[in-house]
Amino acid sequence: MTDIGIAQQALQEALEPGSFGEHLSSEEIPKGVELRFSCLLPGYTDWHWQVTLSKLTTRSQPTVSEINLLAGDDSLVSPPWVPWAERLAEYRKARKEQRESMTKNEAEDSNAESDPWLDFDENQMDEPVDIDVPDLEPASPNVEKAKDSKANANKRGVKPPAKTTRTNRVKKADNQNQDDNPDSSAE
Repeated sequence: MTDIGIAQQALQEALEPGSFGEHLSSEEIPKGVELRFSCLLPGYTDWHWQVTLSKLTTRSQPTVSEINLLAGDDSLVSPPWVPWAERLAEYRKARKEQRESMTKNEAEDSNAESDPWLDFDENQMDEPVDIDVPDLEPASPNVEKAKDSKANANKRGVKPPAKTTRTNRVKKADNQNQDDNPDSSAE
């Protein structure tokens, strides 16, 4: 079987039918070959499938190393990633410029009313605001109100069980030993 046949068989096994098209090109690489096939998936114009076949020796059978979907030169791809710190710095710079231009416009127009949002600084948090929430009534008259949890709790918190699990296991093991060897306890 030829390299192209092996690559097509690998693509048929790995992909859904109709996902790849004709063979576009081949490129020899050290210890193998890279074969490119057109991509027929909707939304992936100018993309191609690349199958990498590797050979240990020139006479050995090639094996499939990788199957990749790669973008072409004119493909639609996402913009390069920008770290959050840089994006935030750009945002803050733009907001500062916007505020400065607005304050200049307000200074020129003395009759303008003040806008409370212009003085808002998102870096400073306001003090927490208490919100009055009305007590909710039970859904039906049959529902009892919850008992006060502080009245039911002791001062030291939850008490541990009187006997721990380990203590119970040790006692059980001792009892089984006494049952198995009744003479050993009489010594």
